Amino acid sequence: MPHTIVPFISIKKAKKDATFSIDEDFRNDSSDRKVNLSVGAYKSEEGKAVILKSVKQAEQKVLEGETNKDYLPMSGLKSFTEGARQVLFSGSVESSKVSYVRILRNCGQSKLSFVLSTFVF
Repeated sequence: MPHTIVPFISIKKAKKDATFSIDEDFRNDSSDRKVNLSVGAYKSEEGKAVILKSVKQAEQKVLEGETNKDYLPMSGLKSFTEGARQVLFSGSVESSKVSYVRILRNCGQSKLSFVLSTFVF
């Protein structure tokens, strides 16, 4: 039988996050005068995400500054990983003792990061 790791089995359900409960309260409010000031994107009257002019301008600057479409190496962007090591370990762990893993975005990265950290710490 293969070895199975269940790292989340001992984690208790967290209390409701106050920030996200604001959004839930907004959705449950029947008032037609409500304004959603919680986490998320600005929405139009039709409920569609609004892209701010400043965001479009920033995107344009990024696109104009691109010099290639290459992928980063598996070790990631060195200036980022070194900065992360400094923040996470306050410089108390030397570079040769830290390894980096590139992880796909969204929820999978958080889970994989947690699972990997259980082996390290």
